[in-house]
Amino acid sequence: MKTGRVIWLELDGDQCDIGLEFHATCAKPSVLNLDQIVVDPAWALRIPAKLAARRLVLPFAQHGGFVHVACADPGDASAIQSVQRFLRQPLRAERADPESLQRAIGRMFGGDSRQGGPLVIQRGDQTATALDLDAEDAVSACDTILRAAILRGASDIHFDPMADDIRLRFRIDGLLEDVRRISTTLFAGVAGRLKVMAGMDIAEKRSPQDGRFRHRYTSEGLTIDIRAATLPTKHGERITLRLLGLQVDTLTLNKLGMRPSHLRTMVSALDQPHGLVLLTGPTGCGKTTTLYAAIRHLIHRERLNVVTIEDPVEYDMPGVAQVEVDSADKVSFTKALRSLIRHDPDVVMIGEIRDYETAEVALRAALTGHLVFSTLHTNSAAGAITRLVDLGVEERYLISATLRLVVAQRLVRRLCSHLPPAVHPDRGRCAVPWTSGGRGAMCVRAGRLLVLRGPRLHRPCRRV
Repeated sequence: MKTGRVIWLELDGDQCDIGLEFHATCAKPSVLNLDQIVVDPAWALRIPAKLAARRLVLPFAQHGGFVHVACADPGDASAIQSVQRFLRQPLRAERADPESLQRAIGRMFGGDSRQGGPLVIQRGDQTATALDLDAEDAVSACDTILRAAILRGASDIHFDPMADDIRLRFRIDGLLEDVRRISTTLFAGVAGRLKVMAGMDIAEKRSPQDGRFRHRYTSEGLTIDIRAATLPTKHGERITLRLLGLQVDTLTLNKLGMRPSHLRTMVSALDQPHGLVLLTGPTGCGKTTTLYAAIRHLIHRERLNVVTIEDPVEYDMPGVAQVEVDSADKVSFTKALRSLIRHDPDVVMIGEIRDYETAEVALRAALTGHLVFSTLHTNSAAGAITRLVDLGVEERYLISATLRLVVAQRLVRRLCSHLPPAVHPDRGRCAVPWTSGGRGAMCVRAGRLLVLRGPRLHRPCRRV
């Protein structure tokens, strides 16, 4: 039996049209598998690692006014009370598979979870938990923030100075989430630590700076490349960190979430011996990631000479010559493009077409027998042609002769497979609303899904 409610009602003479919203029933899984659940480190790291390992408990999400705690034994009142002392929030115990729970605790706290690990800091007679950042020194606070961001799958870390404190936020699946507020005293040390790691001038606070460094996440064996940028604001210095994963072993086209028809169209364009393939979309929609997946598809299938020109190099890919554009303009996109043509490349990837010179060289390289990949900042696939013309490409025959595929790419939030979507009938069409992403207790598979639009340019469509 289904339950529902009336959404709209319309009377037309003797006829009455009613729109209903049905709520399908979905039984909660009796035992949670922590290997399939995205654990929120903002809650998991609030308890000591020693408590989590000894009592087999792990807070993993907040939903519906409760913090959900994965437990091997939900009836262990003593363990729940121990977690309550640290969280100070209403709790709801969820039975979890003990083996997957142990693995999740190991991933969250590293290899030192039995002894408490580096996430429990002793200060005299005080004990500070992992996210009690105000009780940590700058080095420990930086490590804790970076670990929490990596575990949460964040793409960016934002330190936003406010009037009285600093707001710490993570960008997760394209949306900014508030993590907590930290004091200005602690932020001064954190900012200095990040500047030293990124090779910036720690004394300069009135001018924007850029830098980068690598951070190794030991428990998972991951190496993360981090770009840092500072900007002076009214209330202090703002710092933004961009996290770039260097491992591309699992970066393949069939794992990006494309529809089968879109995947076939993409692979068909990659099979061409020469031509230009453009990816369009807003900043942060995954254009470069898709290009790397395309290159990985090509080099695994046959031996090719692949050269990329990027600003900066976001992924380290073995077997590919990667050129990084110099900020001092010693190596620009145009200079590198004109030089690499002499290195007999089969495939060329350009991080972004920004000006006329880059567009012209890319088009002529595609015309002379090279397969060229690049990105362009437009909102639609059709707008790529207009954008090339606006950049100054007057030889329109170059566009019609070289352009093989234009893809408009977006990232959308994935619906949770454990929650039933509500259906809203609306005059013959049904809209499926977004769920709350990964914030719900049972929204364990939430993430990002790739949406591609833009078919191949057939011969009649190449007339510009």
